[in-house]
Amino acid sequence: MGAGATKANAGPAMKDGARIVPIDVVMEGYRPERIPGKPGEKLLLVFTRKVDGECFEEVKVPGGELVKLPKNEPKEIAVTVPMDGEVKFACGMNMIEGVII
Repeated sequence: MGAGATKANAGPAMKDGARIVPIDVVMEGYRPERIPGKPGEKLLLVFTRKVDGECFEEVKVPGGELVKLPKNEPKEIAVTVPMDGEVKFACGMNMIEGVII
């Protein structure tokens, strides 16, 4: 970073043109559970499961695919924000939910 630059004004972290969104999987659910996005924006959701429990071991992503979430290992999932509406993600039992708005 150049003189006077700080992390605060460096902008969001990006990978392959997608904004990186870290999501912690904790006892209370997904943190953050609501993710703002612009229509058509590409996001790379990076889930890190920090707790034990069957409900936390996988996440259902748009399209219904179940993705395993190993404990303490980041798992990347690429999504695109829809032109209207929202995108939900949930645990395999649909008890814990998050949303991209």
